[in-house]
Amino acid sequence: MSGSLYRRLLLVAAFGIICLLSLFTHLILDIDTSTYLLVLMVVYLLSFASTPLFFRWLYPLILQNKSKVNFASSLLIFLVICLYSSGTLISLEGIALGADPYSCYVLLILIAVPAGAASLFLTIPLMLISNCILLTTSIETFGSYFSVFLIGSQLVVLSLFRSLLSEYEGRILLEVSLAELSATQGILRDIIEQETKVEVARNLHDEIGHLVTLVIVNLNRLIKMEKEGVSPLLLETQQLTKQLMTEIRQVVLQLRSDDSVDLREAIHIFSKGLIKPAVSVEFQGFDGFCSARIGEVIFRTCQESVTNVMRHSSAESVNIMIKKSDDHYQVDIRDDGKVLTRWSFGSGLKGLQERAEQLLGSFNAYSDDTGFNISLRLPY
Repeated sequence: MSGSLYRRLLLVAAFGIICLLSLFTHLILDIDTSTYLLVLMVVYLLSFASTPLFFRWLYPLILQNKSKVNFASSLLIFLVICLYSSGTLISLEGIALGADPYSCYVLLILIAVPAGAASLFLTIPLMLISNCILLTTSIETFGSYFSVFLIGSQLVVLSLFRSLLSEYEGRILLEVSLAELSATQGILRDIIEQETKVEVARNLHDEIGHLVTLVIVNLNRLIKMEKEGVSPLLLETQQLTKQLMTEIRQVVLQLRSDDSVDLREAIHIFSKGLIKPAVSVEFQGFDGFCSARIGEVIFRTCQESVTNVMRHSSAESVNIMIKKSDDHYQVDIRDDGKVLTRWSFGSGLKGLQERAEQLLGSFNAYSDDTGFNISLRLPY
């Protein structure tokens, strides 16, 4: 979680705990507190104090799988229900024992902080039920206008906290997008460098190599014309020119065969900023460097796999195996997400299949009881 957001959460939590301690001190000192009320106060205080820890460790998991119900989202629902229930009961019991009724409503306003992360379909009904219960029991004390103040203050705090979380979510999405962009730029930079080398190699071979070949031919003619008494300087020049041609051929071969795309670095840049899923990559048979045409397809496949997990799956981890054999590359990607519904190839998977077929390779994706699997085979 972003350090800036967490610091603000701690500040809000500290302010809330100070308010709670002041209120609970009033309840303990000014009224004859019952055991039942003390238990409710402890439950509320512990629930509210755990809010920063929840947002620090579990809330990022909700962001990764908004459409899925997991442990983190279930715990958030339980936390909000627990706070609303205990806050309402504390207010009812405290007012019945003679506590200041206005102070008790602080409990309901503070709940809007963790409730800001929950669905409005849960928060709004709980807020209305709690307010109706309390206002109907003390409407004569406060009057009807107080309900407007109470609901308005809850909605203001709820809106402010939801906007704070929306800002954090936007930052997370931005960081992921920047990681994708950075990795893509790295791949493109490597591709451009390799294309430049190929172009240089082509020019060396076609232009410089052609001219050197002509020089060698002319030298050979001169030597043949000098039937006797061939100049040693001319022979040396012939030998040096042949050596130059050999060097040019070696440089051309090296430039054409240079594997300049670093897959290991590109995948690392893309995945290092992700909170979930955890991405592990293993290379077998090579160190991660490969040709531009192969590297781009492999990287796009890994990128699409991880992005699909973030958007559509509840997977906790993605395992990537990239193996180089004698005549092909084999990429196997597995995640541990559960596929509960039927699925079909979308535009992303179809695009990967087309890229593989363009290189005379094969692409396959399937799901089983262990998760979702992608297999890519590319000849070279």
